Amino acid sequence: MPAKKAFPLRLDPALHDAVQRLADAELRSVNAEIEMLLREAMARRGVKVAVSKQAKRGRRRDRTTRGAMMRDEGKPFVLYRRGPGNFNIVPRGRKGWALMGLWLALLIPLVVAFGIYAEAHEGQPEFFAALALFIGAMLIWTIAMIRWMTARARWSMSARCSP
Repeated sequence: MPAKKAFPLRLDPALHDAVQRLADAELRSVNAEIEMLLREAMARRGVKVAVSKQAKRGRRRDRTTRGAMMRDEGKPFVLYRRGPGNFNIVPRGRKGWALMGLWLALLIPLVVAFGIYAEAHEGQPEFFAALALFIGAMLIWTIAMIRWMTARARWSMSARCSP
């Protein structure tokens, strides 16, 4: 069984803290997390790295997890988790940007209709009811968009969005 290559690594303290948070969230050591991040970066660049035959330690991944990771590659969005209830959704490629543009285009009729109605009924009691309805519709639209994009996103515990 070949031993792992050991070498000293100097990291910026902020980068080390971000990697430590990722490692804690994934229940890995910092070394294992750095190795995973390097393997993911190499795979994204198309570089194949053979896995040595040495005994693997740490959390085991079952076949369904590995299959899910492979299925995630074609997803149009990437969701970067920053903590509980704190995340960023980023379009990935042309398909992601086109789908995001489609969602924003769906918003245009709602905004235009409210603008026309507000101009005709400004200062009247019906205006405030329409304003409440418009705000409610915007809230529902926003939640629907986030849920739709989240369902089509590849999840990543990346340090990209850390403060």
